This record gives sequence, structure tokens and C-alpha cells, in this order.
Amino acid sequence: MHTSLELHYWAAKINAAGIDLIHAQQATLDDKALRQYSVWARLYDWLFPTQAEKQEATASDLLALTKWQAQQAAFAWIKSSAERNLSLHRADCQRHADQLVRVGRSRKRLEDVKNWYSLSEVAIDKLSRAAADCESASTTELLDLVSTSKAISALSSLEASSAANSVRMANAAVRALAEALPKRTAAYDVAVPDDMLDLVADLVFAPSFDVLSWLNMDKLDDAARECRQLADKLAPTHDRIKSAVEAANARLGGDINALKAIEKPYLTAAAALVPSIIQCKTPETIE
Repeated sequence: MHTSLELHYWAAKINAAGIDLIHAQQATLDDKALRQYSVWARLYDWLFPTQAEKQEATASDLLALTKWQAQQAAFAWIKSSAERNLSLHRADCQRHADQLVRVGRSRKRLEDVKNWYSLSEVAIDKLSRAAADCESASTTELLDLVSTSKAISALSSLEASSAANSVRMANAAVRALAEALPKRTAAYDVAVPDDMLDLVADLVFAPSFDVLSWLNMDKLDDAARECRQLADKLAPTHDRIKSAVEAANARLGGDINALKAIEKPYLTAAAALVPSIIQCKTPETIE
């Protein structure tokens, strides 16, 4: 493995830019020394940047830009060189390929359980909101029974309609969760808790009232109770999915670290060939 001509080019550019900055800094010092004998010149220096200072700032910016460009080029070269050298070692190359597959599976697992967690969170929230809306509508319905106010009657009708809509949304959220969770017949390369799979069959949310029909107080109370019961039933599963997310995240981290361990010797060997003046950080991974 040999250092590329491109990196030697960037090393030379950094060196030249550094020399230009040193010259500019010396020119600034010389300029200020000449101005020490004039009060007006010192006042001008205090108020405004001199031409020498502007040239020094330009030289400093150019050096910083050149270093950044060189580091980007070196970073890419280290990764490509390490990957090329890894491909020449059959055993490590196969281990690397196998580990990439494991990382892909772990990443997919994490995406799945994070999606389940999000859906379960939404479902519980929608169920809780629906229960609260049904309870509120039931209270307003009670007021409507003992009142002759048209305003109360209109409010009761409005809240009943809002409660029905909340139940529809909760129903949709629960069904979305049920459809996302893996079925027993689904092919899956990682274990899923059996009790979570058992819940799928129970996630058929059918309130004991027709949300499109007139809602009376008893039906609203029944709907609120059913929403809260199902939310309570989902809560332990939600917690287990959260634990599954944490476990999947840890598993992915372990697989990525194992992949990095295979790549590290090749990245380190390539980084050692980069001219030190570039000061490039060694990449953590070839990808």
C-alpha cells in the first residue's frame, strides 16, 4: 500500500500555505514596529485593520481551507484504501461480508420495533383521548337531560359527534397496531415475545355502540369504559415493546462494533500512510 500522489500534493499545498502565513505574520510585526513612533499610526492600528493584518487574515483563512480540503481527501482515501486492502484478504473479507448481513438484520429489527412502539404509543393516546371525550360528552348529555337550554342541547350534540370521531380515530390506531405486529405465521428472523403475538387476536376494537347513530349517556359511558380497558390492556405490551427497542438498539450497536473491529486494522494501516502535516482523523468505519 502506498500513499497516493494526491495526498502528497495536498501536503505540499499545506506546507506552502503555512510558509505564506508565517511571512504574513512577520510582515504584520514589521509593520507595527514601524508605526510605534507615530501616535496617529498607533491610533489607526487600534481603530482599523492594516493592510498587513488583512493579508495575514487572508493567509490564515487560506491555510485553514487548504487543511480542510486535504483532510477531506485523506479521509476518503483512507476508507477506499482500507476497503481495497481488506478485499485482498479472503478470510477477513468473508467475515466482513457476514457481519454486514448481521448489521442489516439488526437495523431492520430496530426499525420494526421502533415502528411498533410508535404505533402502540399513538393507539394508547388515542384511546385515552377517546375515553375522555366520551366522558365529557356523557356529562354534557346529563346536563341536557335536566335543562331546556338550546345552547346546552347544541353543545351536547357537538360533543357527542366529537366523541364519535375520537372513537373512530382510536379504532383506526388500534387496527394499525394490530396489522403491524407480526402474526404467528409470519416469517421473521428474530424472536418476538409470545404474549405480544397473542395480543394481536385481541386488538379488534369494536365499541358496543354504533358511532354513526344517536349517542345516549349509557352508550357514551360504555364507550369510555371500553376505551380505557383496551388502553390498560395495551400498556404492558407497550412497555415490552419499549424494552424490545432498547434490546434491538443494543444488539445493533454490538453488531456495528464487531464490524468496526474487523475494519479497524485496515483503516489504521491506511491512516499511517497519510502525511502527518494533513492531520487527518482516522475513520471509524469503511462505510
